[in-house]
Amino acid sequence: MIKKINILLLLLLGWSVVKAQTINELLELSMTNSPKLHAVELEYDAALKVKNQVNELPDPQVGLGLPVLRTETRLGAPILSVNVSQMFPWKGTLAAKENVAIAMSKTKFDEIEATRLDMEYQIRTAYYQLYLLNQRQEILQENLKVNDALEQVVLGRVESGQAIGSDVLRIQIKSKEMKQKIKIYESQKRKFQAQILELVGEDALPNNQVVIVDSELEQMPILNEDLLATAFAKIQSNYPMLKKLDAMITASKAVQELDDLSEKPAFGVGLSYSLVQKRSDANPTQNGRDLLMPTFRMSVPIFRKKYDAKNQEEILKQKAFSEKRMALELKIKSMLKISLSDYEQAELELDLAKEQRILTESAFNMLLSAYSAKGQRFNELLKLQDQLYDYKLQEEIGKVKLFLAKANWTRFGMD
Repeated sequence: MIKKINILLLLLLGWSVVKAQTINELLELSMTNSPKLHAVELEYDAALKVKNQVNELPDPQVGLGLPVLRTETRLGAPILSVNVSQMFPWKGTLAAKENVAIAMSKTKFDEIEATRLDMEYQIRTAYYQLYLLNQRQEILQENLKVNDALEQVVLGRVESGQAIGSDVLRIQIKSKEMKQKIKIYESQKRKFQAQILELVGEDALPNNQVVIVDSELEQMPILNEDLLATAFAKIQSNYPMLKKLDAMITASKAVQELDDLSEKPAFGVGLSYSLVQKRSDANPTQNGRDLLMPTFRMSVPIFRKKYDAKNQEEILKQKAFSEKRMALELKIKSMLKISLSDYEQAELELDLAKEQRILTESAFNMLLSAYSAKGQRFNELLKLQDQLYDYKLQEEIGKVKLFLAKANWTRFGMD
C-alpha cells in the first residue's frame, strides 16, 4: 500500500513539473505578479490622491507678536499681539485644481493599459519563439531517426561490398551535426524562458520552466485587407497610448482654466487681538482695554506677463500632443500594414513549403527504395534528406510568422 502511495505521489509530482502553460495562463500570472505592472498601478493610485491635496482651502495663518520697543498709547502699552487669517481663492479655483489632478491621473490609468498590452505582446512573441525552437528540435529528432535507419541500410551494403565506408562516415557526421544543433536550440530557449519569467515571476512556474502547449498554435490566425480599416478605427478610439495623449490635451486645457482663475483676486479675512497693559501714571476711561481688530486683505494680480506666458505654453503643449497623436496613428497604421504584408508573405511561404515537403517526401522514399535495392544515387539521397528537413522547418517558421504578425496587431488592443 505504501509503495502504491509513493508511486502516486511521484506521478503527481512529475505531472506538476511538466505541466504546460497556455498563453492565457501566463498572461494571468503576469497581471498578478509583474513588478513592472504593479509599479504603474501604484503610480496611478498615487495620482488619485493628488485631488484630495488640492481641493481644500489654504491652511489658516496664525501669528504672534511680542513688541520689543513698546509704544505707549492713551489706554496703555501693547504687550502681546495675536492674529489669525484665512485666504479664499476665487470661486471655482479649488474645483479647477481638482479637475487638473483628475485629468493627470487619467494619463496614468492609460499607462496601465498600455503596459498590459506591451507585456502581452512580449509574452506572446517569446512563447511563439519557444514553440519554434521546440519544433526545430523535434524535426531534428525525426531526422536523426531517419539517419539511423539510413545508416543501417548503408552498413548492410558496405558489408556486401556494394558501398564504401565513407558513406557511413558522412551519415555519422550529419548525425553529430544534428545532435549539436539540438543542444544549441536548447540553449537558445533559455533566452525566451528568461523573458517570460521576468514578466510572470520566477516563482510562479514549477522549476521556473515555461512548457509550451502545441495546441496554442493549431488554429491559424486570420488577417486580411478587409480587417485593416476596422482594426485601425478601433485602435484610434481604444489604444491606451492614443487615449493618453487625448488625456494630456484634456489636462492641459484644465490647466488653462486654472490659470484663468489664477488671474482673479484672492481674498483673505482675519482677526487681530492685542493685549494692552494698564497705564500706571494715569487712569483714562477704559484704561488697559485690549484691542480687537477684524482684517481684510486681497491679492491683486497686476503683473500679467506670467499668466499670458503660461497660457501660450499650454497652447503649444496641446499642439505638440496633437502632433504626437497624429504621428503615432501614422506609425500604428504603418505597422499594421507591414504586419499584414508579413502575414501574406508567410502564407505563401507556408503553402509552398507544404507542397515541396510532400513532393520531397515522395521523392526521398522512392530514392531510398532504389538505393536499398541497387545502391545507386546516394548523394542525391542525402541531398533530398536535407531538403526535406528544410521544408519541414520552413513550414513551422511560416506558421510562427503568421502568429507573430497577429501579435503585432494584438499589441494595439486588437483581439
